Amino acid sequence: MTASDSPRSTFRNWLRTKRGFYLYNFATVGVGSWLILIWNFGHAGGYFWIAWLGILALVGAFFSGWAFWHLFLVKRRS
Repeated sequence: MTASDSPRSTFRNWLRTKRGFYLYNFATVGVGSWLILIWNFGHAGGYFWIAWLGILALVGAFFSGWAFWHLFLVKRRS
């Protein structure tokens, strides 16, 4: 196995794409914040409330990913 075929470099190359970055952000920020929201506010309602919290968390994850992509990862034009 060469250095360019290692799982770490494969993940790095996948994360450099916009689609991969957004999917990683959904999986980490979106699902993680959804679990925290359920833990804190899940007792306030039923299944629709938990689904609504999930929608809010995933929309927040999208905007978080968009902001990080455009603020830090997109190369600036000189």
